Amino acid sequence: LEIDPGLASAHYSLGRALAQKGESAQAIKEYKEAVKRDGKMAVAYYDMGNAYFELGQDREAVEQYRQAVKISPGYAAAYYNMGNALSKLGEIDNAIEQYRAAIKHDARYAEAYTNLGNALEARGEMEEAVRQYRRAVEVNPRYAPGHYNLGNALLKRKELEPAIEAYRRAIGIDAKNVEARTNLASALNAAKKPEEAVEEYREVLKIDSRYAPARFNLGLLLGERGEVEEAMEQFHKVIEVVPGDADAHYQLGRLLARAGRVEEAAGEFRAALKIEPRHAPARQSLERLPEQLEKNATTP
Repeated sequence: LEIDPGLASAHYSLGRALAQKGESAQAIKEYKEAVKRDGKMAVAYYDMGNAYFELGQDREAVEQYRQAVKISPGYAAAYYNMGNALSKLGEIDNAIEQYRAAIKHDARYAEAYTNLGNALEARGEMEEAVRQYRRAVEVNPRYAPGHYNLGNALLKRKELEPAIEAYRRAIGIDAKNVEARTNLASALNAAKKPEEAVEEYREVLKIDSRYAPARFNLGLLLGERGEVEEAMEQFHKVIEVVPGDADAHYQLGRLLARAGRVEEAAGEFRAALKIEPRHAPARQSLERLPEQLEKNATTP
């Protein structure tokens, strides 16, 4: 692409094209050329911040967003993305300030309300976080992440029926959201609706058969219901997907022990301890197995 080397907009457009191709480092070079020629081009600073963010250079991203809002104080998206970068840096108080600035300049910015809620929750301000999640879905009822995060916060507060409603709304918008479906199943189980929970976990696995969290929780629930063989099958499948999941080995060991298959149970407890040597439940369970089992395991 040939461009007029003195034309800021041409360098900016080339930067955008490179960024869309995933070439963030090259895009940054073009954005720098753009702002060198036009120091008031707020959008170039903004997109440069986005490119740095994509590269994981969060501190540099913050500096570019700051330049963007210095030039254009009403630039809501720049405040919002600055908040995201600051959150990644662990600067929660500063992130909250930027999310509030984004909302000040765009009162219908659902993403900003949601991430403000996340930041407040990280600071332990759960009631205010819930308020922000509710605001997100008020300004945009079709914003699935707002409903999902609201559901998560309500579940943590043990407000089960409102949490279930929030998850259902998220799923109504995004039917293939496996995280929302999995958490809905957890809320249903906590609300003493195990049949509905099992059905929801199975729906998740129809969408993504390799989604281990849902399969793990389904295994736990089936085990609690006495469906030991199917529960064991679920944990075997979790281990196929995530061989390093010590908890899955431990839970499978517990089920095998219940079924009287003590040698296999011991093998699973040992597998859990090999992965996570400080896994106290696995160690305690192994020690509770018959002493003869241990002798058999060490006999050539």
